[in-house]
Amino acid sequence: MGMEIDSAPLAASFCAHVVNTQQPLVVGNARDDARFRENQCVVGEPHISSYMGYPLRHSRGAFVGALCVIDSRPDRFAPDNLPRLEIFARVVEDILELHTIHLEGQKLTREVHDQNHRLLTSNRILRQAEAVARMGAWELDIEADQMKWSEGTQAVFESSRTGGGTLKASMKGYEPADRREIEERCEKAIESGTPFDIETDLLLGEGKRKRVRLAAERVEADGMHPARLVGVVQDVTESYRARMALHHAAEHDSLTGLYNRFAFDRTLQQRLSEANGTGEEVAVLLIDLDGFKDVNDVVGHIVGDIILKEVGEHLAKATPEGGLAARWGGDEFAVVLPPQTGSEQARAIGKQLLEQLRYQSDISGHLIEMGATAGLAIGTSGTSVKELVRRADTALYHGKKRDPGKVHVYEAGLEQGNVARQYALNEVRTAIREDRIFPAYQPVVELRTGRLVGFEALMRITSCMGRRITATEVFPALIDPFLSREVSTCMIEQVANEFVALKRSEPALEFVSINASEADLLASGFAAQLMAQMREKRIDLSRITLEVTETMLLVDNAQAVRRVLTELRDNGVSI
Repeated sequence: MGMEIDSAPLAASFCAHVVNTQQPLVVGNARDDARFRENQCVVGEPHISSYMGYPLRHSRGAFVGALCVIDSRPDRFAPDNLPRLEIFARVVEDILELHTIHLEGQKLTREVHDQNHRLLTSNRILRQAEAVARMGAWELDIEADQMKWSEGTQAVFESSRTGGGTLKASMKGYEPADRREIEERCEKAIESGTPFDIETDLLLGEGKRKRVRLAAERVEADGMHPARLVGVVQDVTESYRARMALHHAAEHDSLTGLYNRFAFDRTLQQRLSEANGTGEEVAVLLIDLDGFKDVNDVVGHIVGDIILKEVGEHLAKATPEGGLAARWGGDEFAVVLPPQTGSEQARAIGKQLLEQLRYQSDISGHLIEMGATAGLAIGTSGTSVKELVRRADTALYHGKKRDPGKVHVYEAGLEQGNVARQYALNEVRTAIREDRIFPAYQPVVELRTGRLVGFEALMRITSCMGRRITATEVFPALIDPFLSREVSTCMIEQVANEFVALKRSEPALEFVSINASEADLLASGFAAQLMAQMREKRIDLSRITLEVTETMLLVDNAQAVRRVLTELRDNGVSI
């Protein structure tokens, strides 16, 4: 007793024998004990001679050490001293247990602190996420029928309340038309555990509303919480408006605000599909503005766009309920008439629409007279969208030629002229591509003397079978504004190339005349093209005569025609 010892290696310790054998140990004289006489603590400091140790056992059953007394003198302890040491050992075991509990308490305190810190951090992140996502959490105690709201939910509802009361009371803030469905979805989730996700409008008073998304599911009761419905509410107003704007842009014309061709086709297809089951008729109007190209040419496209917007407004107001008005493209518009509109009623509606499009518009000092022509087609079960629109377009095309400003109804007899037109267009296009257009020179003689004075260059085509085709046979193609310009280009080029040979064969030749179409005289570069071709071949412009008809001066843009003719005449071309 009274010896100082700090520590010793486990292998050299007396206590290791106590722990390993799990039995008390009494050593009278370590110097005579074969187990310990070579021990460094015996032969050296602290020169242990007597030892008595009692095993220490943890409350959980493990042996963790020994309580011992030592002395440098021999035979200081005897086995009958062990009961007293056992008492002290039990005290030490209690102290160790208390220390273990203390350490575990400290550990638990640290864990609780860490959990609280993580919880506070999570709540802070959740509040930030709710604010950024404009979202909030909520839960309904199913048995108590009471709602609880997070701060995010309060922000969405713009309310300081922490709860929404009962389930039924919480429905009052939603769009009336949706309340019953939301309540039914909640009840179904409570009863069968079916989750739901729905969008609706939230009414906030003073006419303010938000678009919100609601999602929820049932969570069963556990030892600490009752069964409840948990969910989120999110303010999706901005994304909803963006979706609606995209949807509107996808279906509407940006200039006029009317529906676009995509929406028109989709609606017409839907009407025709419905008609397949009922046998009812589907009516379509194609409307083309009269003289609009001249408006663009004279006052410019900016004014033209203003007029198109005005036309769109007039058409939208005049289209009857159940119908759909769309911009078909350029200055053409299309209308799907309401269901169950018969042919007579469709014609009457068409007249009303044209009446609304017949007006004067004063834009920046320009007084513009507006008008339009319409083609009407009636479809039944089995008619395709493409076919019905084609029929309306055919009626419009023939109506524009015969009697502009009126409604023209499609009839089968129009197809004959349409077939002839298509034949002419195809024949001329192919002839241009394959270089089969050529001028036939018709002599011009002086009646008094019978002397040949000139030639009139007449357009002819050699067919793929070798037959000569006259202009009369392909006349529909020659009044097409694009093809007629291509034909004129071919004719002018060939006349310029052949003029010298004509002059050589007929030395007295005074002129060659060339026919000009309406499209030629309305084209800004026609005069320059004609004069450049002739000058390139060193042909005196006084040798060229341009043939025009009186009707050329009656076109809508007669002023442009006069400018072209004046320019040519001033440069020596005869008119």
